[in-house]
Amino acid sequence: MRFFTSTIFTSIFAANLAVLVGAQEAARFGFVSVSPSTEVNVGDPITITYNSTSARTQPEFVDFYLQGQFSSGRPTPYFLIQRNEYDAEEGGANENKLLILDTTAPNVTQFGIQNWTLWAYVTYPQDGLLEIGGIASGLSYNA
Repeated sequence: MRFFTSTIFTSIFAANLAVLVGAQEAARFGFVSVSPSTEVNVGDPITITYNSTSARTQPEFVDFYLQGQFSSGRPTPYFLIQRNEYDAEEGGANENKLLILDTTAPNVTQFGIQNWTLWAYVTYPQDGLLEIGGIASGLSYNA
């Protein structure tokens, strides 16, 4: 019974830690989402939304990438969807702290991977340097 109780406690702790880490990343970099995110076909219209409202520092650039994972467990290369300058200053193109990209689902089916990760890598100023960090959302293609 002790083993069972400690296993449950460990599982709950790990789940809460994952949520906490995700929240910390969102606080640093903002949020990204893709719609639709499931049952997408090559060439289907998709909308990628980056929201920097919660970001500690507003980025200078936001780059969208796709990355998958082979059945061997090794990751694919990153595939650039679009590089974006980001201007959240008053009067800037992103003063509402949103970047919305209407595009089409790229043809990555030749890799035989159904589930992909959409990354938003943000470049932002920190202590006189430019740092890069990322947040992710899922994108699933039809089999």
